Amino acid sequence: METLILFWRELEKKLFKIKFGKYQWGFLRQAVYHQLNQPFVDYQLPVQALEYLAGQIDYGPVNKISVIIPTRDRLASLKQYALDSLRQINFSPDKYEIIIVDNSISDETYQYLSSVKWPKNYQIFRLTKPGICRAYNLGVKSATGDVITFLDDDCRVDQELLNRIYFSHQAGHYLLREGLIYDEAEKTILNRRDHPEKERNFLDGNISYRREVFDFASFNEDIIYGWDGWDLLSQIFVFWPNFNCFYDQVPIKHYRQPSVYRDVGQVSHNRKGKKIYSRTHGLWQAGKYCLKRNLNIDLPFFALRFFFKEMFFISFEIFLVYGHLIWLIKSKIKIYRQLLKIKLTSEC
Repeated sequence: METLILFWRELEKKLFKIKFGKYQWGFLRQAVYHQLNQPFVDYQLPVQALEYLAGQIDYGPVNKISVIIPTRDRLASLKQYALDSLRQINFSPDKYEIIIVDNSISDETYQYLSSVKWPKNYQIFRLTKPGICRAYNLGVKSATGDVITFLDDDCRVDQELLNRIYFSHQAGHYLLREGLIYDEAEKTILNRRDHPEKERNFLDGNISYRREVFDFASFNEDIIYGWDGWDLLSQIFVFWPNFNCFYDQVPIKHYRQPSVYRDVGQVSHNRKGKKIYSRTHGLWQAGKYCLKRNLNIDLPFFALRFFFKEMFFISFEIFLVYGHLIWLIKSKIKIYRQLLKIKLTSEC
């Protein structure tokens, strides 16, 4: 398998140097792929399935909020930013829980977390297999809240964050609540509203979700780092196309601490970060279009239609993910299972 990956990497380097007029291969391949998917852009699930999914969201009282914090070899950041600010939170302890998922390579973080006598509403988990999406999914699986939110270990929140999450979801039928993110490194608000892809008008660093969302949508565990939130939101836009969102105007603060993907003192990604970011961008795009073009779940022979359609597109998508065929296949299987679940349950 490693030989195949190396082959695709070398082929990719050579193809990137090829130009078609003024366009390089890297641009052209994505433009062609997008055009191939144009016939499916207006697809949506059958009305019966959409009504079923809409009915699965419980907009009742918020009895508890779950805050999930993944961390990977950034103990100092975790203590200085996320944990320190959460200790000052102004919210009843019996109405929220903190779930910390340690995804570190070293044992330092877990040794510290295990040695601390945490309040009863704190849970600590160790996950050795790397991947932020795996950490998110483990946190969701362990959560008991009616509303789930995620927090980076290098973010600080204000004292009233959980109160705002609570009152926004209590106030109406909001599937999501999104708040602003202020980046301390660039001294600017990161959230934007002008991107043609709907998902990318949201930043997942400050979003809370109704719990039932995760009965049908989930993080793609083959996305090791980057694009995880937009991949999740692409599912939400398909399954609940008319969802309501509450916009919180009070920002949290993001400090862009160094990691395996960002060097000390740098704002942008290092070489390793850029590589993994480009691959997972391709995986997110492949997954998004795979989902969109297979929404005709009410047609006969759904499984066969899915299989033959994806066999055609996989030859284009293999370039988007830099030869990571296993990632691609596993992502397609995940999407197929999601759609099959909706098909079977909505027909009952």
